[in-house]
Amino acid sequence: CDVVSVVDDGEIFDPATALMSIRQHEPRDYKLAASRLNHLGIDVVSIQHEFGIFGGPDGSYILDFMAALSCPCIVTLHTVIEKPSLSQRLIIAAILRLSSSVIVMAQKGKDLLVAVYGAEPNRVSDLQGSFRYDTTSNPTNIRPVVTGQRFRNDDCCYASNRSSKSRRALCYSWSHPSPLDQAQW
Repeated sequence: CDVVSVVDDGEIFDPATALMSIRQHEPRDYKLAASRLNHLGIDVVSIQHEFGIFGGPDGSYILDFMAALSCPCIVTLHTVIEKPSLSQRLIIAAILRLSSSVIVMAQKGKDLLVAVYGAEPNRVSDLQGSFRYDTTSNPTNIRPVVTGQRFRNDDCCYASNRSSKSRRALCYSWSHPSPLDQAQW
């Protein structure tokens, strides 16, 4: 699973941990990253969304990235705001429109997306209802399990079901370490 990191101003990109980086406040970087990913033939992109990660007013630069992609995009919304500003509402509505599917943390997030943002219920999944940890073989080997997909962690959430080595999944992320980084997958 390849990673594209969104880096803060002055943060140094580490090519050992990510395929490429996007400077948070550089709108051109978002389009360039999408163009490069299209060229690489990525099969699917997973975006980990939280307000404040992406540049632009209310993180609007992510929309340019999504619009420029030629592959399906799955978005995990870590927060769904119950009373969004007009700008936040428009951005989430655009994310819903541009994504193939959306994942939220809990049923309440799904309910809000449907009621407040007009999401189609069949395009939204909640982790609370479809996510479990398999620790049967070894309690220290935390392994998330989702039917038909493998989820890794916040930094690299989606791995496509690769039937051939030529297929590639991209995990779009920010650059903080995850508490599950030490887990074996």
